Amino acid sequence: MIKKDPLWINKGGLKLIAMKTHEIMNIKEVAGYLKIPISTIYKLAQSGEVPAAKVGKHWRFMKKDLDHLFKKKLEDHLIFEGKF
Repeated sequence: MIKKDPLWINKGGLKLIAMKTHEIMNIKEVAGYLKIPISTIYKLAQSGEVPAAKVGKHWRFMKKDLDHLFKKKLEDHLIFEGKF
């Protein structure tokens, strides 16, 4: 389960937000979340169409970036279709 609440750390009087590790997704989790094949996720990450970072040999994705991208694509589609 992916939680949306941030983790706050008090460091020297400053409140810093830290990403919880479950907000970072691997390629298999992203494929399941978006319900598309892993091979498609690889292609989208390599082309830069999906925001991702390669850590060593492994791709990592931020759930919030995927949510934002999905929302933007949906809005663009609705505007194009004249439904928004």
